[in-house]
Amino acid sequence: MKFYNTIWRSALVALALTAMVGCNDDNGDDMNPSEERKTSGFVLVATTAEETAIVNYFDSLPSGTVDVTEGTAFQSFFPLSSSNGALYMTRPNGEAGFAKVGVDGDGNFVEDAFISTIGDNTFALRVRDENFGLFHDRNSPDFVSIFDPETMEVTGTLPMTGSTLGDTVALRYQNFIFRGQDEFFSSIRGEAGESFPGIPFFAASTSAGFVNQAGFDLGPDPVFTMNRFGQRYVDESGNLYFYHAGNLSLPNVPGSILKIPAGETDFDPDYNFAVAQVFNPSNLGGFLSAFYYHKNDIGYALINAELDPQIIEIITNAGGFGGLTTQDIQTIQQLLFTSPTGAWVKVNMQTQSVEKIEGLPAVSPFDNTTVTFIDNEPYFVISNPTTNAAYKLNASGVAEQVFEVVGAPISGLYNLSVNE
Repeated sequence: MKFYNTIWRSALVALALTAMVGCNDDNGDDMNPSEERKTSGFVLVATTAEETAIVNYFDSLPSGTVDVTEGTAFQSFFPLSSSNGALYMTRPNGEAGFAKVGVDGDGNFVEDAFISTIGDNTFALRVRDENFGLFHDRNSPDFVSIFDPETMEVTGTLPMTGSTLGDTVALRYQNFIFRGQDEFFSSIRGEAGESFPGIPFFAASTSAGFVNQAGFDLGPDPVFTMNRFGQRYVDESGNLYFYHAGNLSLPNVPGSILKIPAGETDFDPDYNFAVAQVFNPSNLGGFLSAFYYHKNDIGYALINAELDPQIIEIITNAGGFGGLTTQDIQTIQQLLFTSPTGAWVKVNMQTQSVEKIEGLPAVSPFDNTTVTFIDNEPYFVISNPTTNAAYKLNASGVAEQVFEVVGAPISGLYNLSVNE
């Protein structure tokens, strides 16, 4: 099963992004609004019942009640990275490839440039800074491509061969995590979606490609990795924290955060922070579907805090896990993706302790909304059957509502002044 790698596809809305052509004033000092590009402000994304996107731009953070229905409709709008006010994503018109999307002086969304790819399900792209970005075309399992974030020009490739993992199955690269200027890391799955035991994780050089394959022994069962926006994985000292979701067995291999220490390219064998299990040791479904490092050893994670009572009833009626039918398992998996048993928690990477964030409503354990950082503080967007709003943490660490959204479920809030 894919998690968050599916870019919403629907034939109902396919609006083209076009840039207006304007003329400068005679003195050449004033820029036409269509040529201007915002480098600050906020982009709010909502998702319709048809799984298309409605996107709004705001110069300042909204407050009160926001009606998103007046926004711009796209077939999809799933940002992967941001730099200098631009958002980088799979093309919002549904065509294969990646787009650089900016906001002009009138608040309109403009596809300034794009990269065509052969693989139409390609989704792995990250921008290190204004000069360097990486993407993977799933038609090419043996290398990743370098591009210029300003022009979207492809400027080179990096070989990713060297691991025996690629000898038996074509590989795809889930994401790219940069550590400084010279290193990047990528989690690996098979081209057809195969997951592997042991968290295969490639360490690579931005100048030469593959360096080595990191791994962590989690037993023989495959586990899943996720693909979230941004670059919030590395702490101030250069330690890299990478997480996996666990798997969908019950009881499951619990999701956990692993650590690659600063200066090293393999996981610390003694660091396995099973966040959901620490939070609730009796939880048989300890999934972990999101993690963002913040600062001073503190991060935020989305976990399955407990099993839905309906799941416990299904297991009990079956006489235990061994008696579950195929239909039972399908029902359980559906409940795992829809039940409001998910919780955002505060995690301490040093002490491996977990604290519930008071004031945040419950969500699905695999909720696909984002955390954004404004003035280097976290803002959470929450959408469930009774809540559709953005929250921030107050001085006491309690979540308070910043604004609510009407018109469609909120799915993302992006700060254009942050590069990640």
